[in-house]
Amino acid sequence: MSGRLLNRVGLERLSSVHDLNNALKSGIGLETSLLFAQEGANVFLADINQKAVEDAVAVISQRWPNVTATPIKCDVSKEADVKAVVDLAVEKFGRLDVMFNNAGIMHPADDDAVQTEEKIWDLTHNINVKGV
Repeated sequence: MSGRLLNRVGLERLSSVHDLNNALKSGIGLETSLLFAQEGANVFLADINQKAVEDAVAVISQRWPNVTATPIKCDVSKEADVKAVVDLAVEKFGRLDVMFNNAGIMHPADDDAVQTEEKIWDLTHNINVKGV
């Protein structure tokens, strides 16, 4: 996706927007963060994988040095982690305009409804359904 797509659908540049994204290792979460930064939004990047967060911040800082990209480790299956991230984003930016929750897993031990262990079912549900 390019910034031109945002403009074609009638959205303005995001230079005054403060955004919180998660699930940054690859795919939609990372690409959305890059697109928001490209459009000028300050981004608050949260993921359970600290290296993924730091890598995303490094890319954004290199490509768009005028954008503030803030990394934080967060487990979206834990309400206290999510609350702490939102509070920190509001403290840093003064407000939070957008939250893009993209966290989701397909655990390797996830089988069918009969064979999947309860702990795997609970983990998947806590991230995919309850997360953020």
